[in-house]
Amino acid sequence: FFILNILFFNFKLSHISLLISILMELEIINFLTALIFTGLFSGFIAGLLGVGGGIIIVPVIYYILRYQNYSIDIVMHVAIASSICIIFFTSISSIYSHYKLNNLDLNVLKKWFLGVILGSVIGALIASSINGNILVILFIIIATIVAINMVFDKEFLLSKKLPKNYFLNNIISFFIGS
Repeated sequence: FFILNILFFNFKLSHISLLISILMELEIINFLTALIFTGLFSGFIAGLLGVGGGIIIVPVIYYILRYQNYSIDIVMHVAIASSICIIFFTSISSIYSHYKLNNLDLNVLKKWFLGVILGSVIGALIASSINGNILVILFIIIATIVAINMVFDKEFLLSKKLPKNYFLNNIISFFIGS
């Protein structure tokens, strides 16, 4: 909209500087508005396509923070952490809903709980030490794999049953958590 005004209405430089100063004063409102619309859009896409909202949320938060001139060293960390925080609360809500409907397989929960928790903690510690640019590349690779999987509509399934081995269950759940 701003660029169209400049192109079609020939705004003077003084008008542009006035608009920029107003936008700077309303920076937090713009930031929150962008996040609200991102949340709505990612929820819509997640429901429509069956992908996680992080595929939308992470890049948008990344670009918003880069636009705000935050350091590249922390921007991807903050974007991913924000997405994980959202996932945490929606997961709690989903677990509770499925528990009320008696759709929660407590056997899986018992076998994987420890591995997922340990994997999450260790994964967060490792991710905090990874350079932000490498996290960007990893995100692009994972998003590309998800997109390719969606295009070819292939279900990736190793087994229909959980392994009987306790150690193997913890290794699998550790990698899921991390």
